[in-house]
Amino acid sequence: MDYFTETENYFWELGYFYSSFRWFKKISVSLACKAEIILLFFIEDSALESEFMFWLGALSSYCGYRDNIVECVIKGKDIRQKKAYQTIQFLDEKVSFLAEKLLLRI
Repeated sequence: MDYFTETENYFWELGYFYSSFRWFKKISVSLACKAEIILLFFIEDSALESEFMFWLGALSSYCGYRDNIVECVIKGKDIRQKKAYQTIQFLDEKVSFLAEKLLLRI
């Protein structure tokens, strides 16, 4: 549920699932990359609203970890966390860009 509607938002759910592939990469990078490509194929020609919800779902998956990641990056505890922080920044910019496009349509 995306908290905006009474029904499931499958694009948000797919985006959240897409972000979970970061854990699959620890086991099999090639399998995770193939899964990402397949999932991105499903949203390739979707409506702007659906694409927005997909990337919002992906960003939502990372948001719970942001405070820990920022602390690690600032204190230099674990350089591996820097990649996750960069991903959060990318997703934040992507969602902001799509939100702006949606607002311009209104």
